[in-house]
Amino acid sequence: MKIRQHFCGEFNFQRVRFIEYCYAFTARQAWLVFCRRIAKKQGVLPRITMSYFNGEKDNYKITIETEFTEDTSAERAEEE
Repeated sequence: MKIRQHFCGEFNFQRVRFIEYCYAFTARQAWLVFCRRIAKKQGVLPRITMSYFNGEKDNYKITIETEFTEDTSAERAEEE
């Protein structure tokens, strides 16, 4: 079972810096969540923010803030 990670995104959009947090399965999914949030805040279509943060420029950074791992029953049995 996949576990969502806690991501932090730093985006520079038209001289405004956004720092956002979200839970997502991958960094690509987090990027999509961040682009949609910024578009909503700025009153533009999501495709505008997605094309602005398409990776051609160094104008955003996404990192894992908190990494979660699955605790399997085999690992718990070994600890006891």
